[in-house]
Amino acid sequence: MTRWSRLFTGRPQSISDARAFSRAYMIKKVPEDLVTTVELVVSELCTNAVEHTASGEEDGHFVLELEAHAEHVRVAVVDLGAQTDPVVRDEAANADAVSGRGLLIVDAVSKAWGTEPLRVGRRVWADVVGASV
Repeated sequence: MTRWSRLFTGRPQSISDARAFSRAYMIKKVPEDLVTTVELVVSELCTNAVEHTASGEEDGHFVLELEAHAEHVRVAVVDLGAQTDPVVRDEAANADAVSGRGLLIVDAVSKAWGTEPLRVGRRVWADVVGASV
């Protein structure tokens, strides 16, 4: 297993920086189609951290963790916590919505995902698999 992590400011522009970081880390370790899926999961989890947790407040931050295992890539985002737990929203309930489907996407492209409370904040993780990982 290889593991990398990086601290980002809790601002919307940090989401693209986190995607670029994940691409640079994964590009020679896993197949290109998996790199693209990892970037998607990174984007969704980082967006949730910035938009729905204390990480998006002034002076907020989040940590992106990437682990390349033999059988999957684990993407995790450590945020500063929120009043509610992350949940998958039912897509059919609001078909015209332009947001709110991030965890639905993560659920669809991951073999498993979950959350764990930390002393300060929470870790949201997803295990992404590909044919060659």
